[in-house]
Amino acid sequence: MIDDDDAVRRGLLRLLQNAGFETLEARDGSEAIHIFAERSDSITAMTLDLEMPTTNGRDTLAMLSAYAPDLPIVIATAYPKPDDLIGRQLGERGVGYLQKPFTAIELTAELRRVIDEIK
Repeated sequence: MIDDDDAVRRGLLRLLQNAGFETLEARDGSEAIHIFAERSDSITAMTLDLEMPTTNGRDTLAMLSAYAPDLPIVIATAYPKPDDLIGRQLGERGVGYLQKPFTAIELTAELRRVIDEIK
């Protein structure tokens, strides 16, 4: 779970944990890349906010895609669907999108969907 807003990140982590997902968290793309480098073998999927300080979601997506092109990713953002992602595109196998606010059911369903697409 990558999101710079502490309250949003904590809430989403609880939602995912209650749905049975083991979770890791990062406050921005730089922290996420560091965690991924150390724990890539145990990361099944990722949720990613697009607007973050330091390393934004677009750059994070590009870097993660270079290392793990089949990693299931759900872009969870307050912004409308982006047209200009680098590395992976919306609609591509294993890439999902949710616009905030969304429900726990929507988040877990979208996350499971992108994971199933890659299996």
